Amino acid sequence: MGGLPSFARLNGHDVTVWNDHLTDTSLLTERLADAEALVLFGERTPATEALLAGLPNLKLISQRSGYPHVDVDACTGHDVLLCSNMHAGGHSVAAAEMTWALLLACVRQITAQNASLKAGDRQMDVGQTLAGRALGHYGFGRIARAVAGYARAFGMKIIWWGPGMGRHAQRLTEKLSPRAGARSSAKPTLSVFMSA
Repeated sequence: MGGLPSFARLNGHDVTVWNDHLTDTSLLTERLADAEALVLFGERTPATEALLAGLPNLKLISQRSGYPHVDVDACTGHDVLLCSNMHAGGHSVAAAEMTWALLLACVRQITAQNASLKAGDRQMDVGQTLAGRALGHYGFGRIARAVAGYARAFGMKIIWWGPGMGRHAQRLTEKLSPRAGARSSAKPTLSVFMSA
C-alpha cells in the first residue's frame, strides 16, 4: 500500500499499516493505543465499545464499505467520527454486479467460449437464454434486490423466499418456500450476509 501514489499525500503523518487480522480487544487496544484515526478495509475489525473506550486519542474511523462491525453509538459516545462511502440503507453495487457477471458467465459459457475462440474453434454453442426463465433467491437483502433488478431487465421471472417477504411482496412476482423455490428456479442464488 505504501507504494501507491495516493499514499504520498500522507507524508508528514505517522502511518502504520497492518496486514494481519486481530479480533481480540486487548491486543487491538494495545496495538492502536496512540491512534488518532483508523482506516478499516472490509468488515473484519470489530470497533466495539470496549475497543473505543481503550483508545482515548481516536477521533476518526474511515470505512470504505458498510459498517455492521462498528458500534455507531459507541463512536458517538466517544466523539469518534465514523465516515463511510456507504450508508446503511444503500446496496452493494459491486457484489450485485459480480453476482450477475458470474451468472452470465455460467449460462453463456463465457470462459469456455473464450478458450474456444483462442483455440480457433468458433463453432461452439452460445449457451442459454435468460429471458422467460426464473431466478430464485433464497434471502432477499440489498444485494439480492439489486440482482433481481438486473434479472428483470433481462426478462426473467423472480421467485424468492426470505424473512422480509411481506416488505418486498409488492415489488416482485412470486414468493415461494425454499424447497419450492429451488425446484422451480432455473438459476437459484443464495444471498446471505456474512461477517466475521
